[in-house]
Amino acid sequence: MTDLATRTLVTSGRDTRSLGAGERGARSRMLRLPLYLLLIVASVVSIIPFLWMVIASTHPSSELFGTPLPVLPGDALWENLARLEESIGALRS
Repeated sequence: MTDLATRTLVTSGRDTRSLGAGERGARSRMLRLPLYLLLIVASVVSIIPFLWMVIASTHPSSELFGTPLPVLPGDALWENLARLEESIGALRS
């Protein structure tokens, strides 16, 4: 065994010589899978409020509280922006 391989085995604290390269890779992937699934779920849950904000801004208020809830953008974006400008002057400097 080379000096580099010996140092790698000694410093890692585990004897990985008994596992083949493919087995180590498969074991590592299996341990990471739950973490990746958790991160994907957390990402989707984090994006939902922003997606709802965009969808809600394109519908009249009366449609937002009815059933079924809108899941696709509507056509009232410009009317909503005009109403926002009138009420609080959001676009004035």
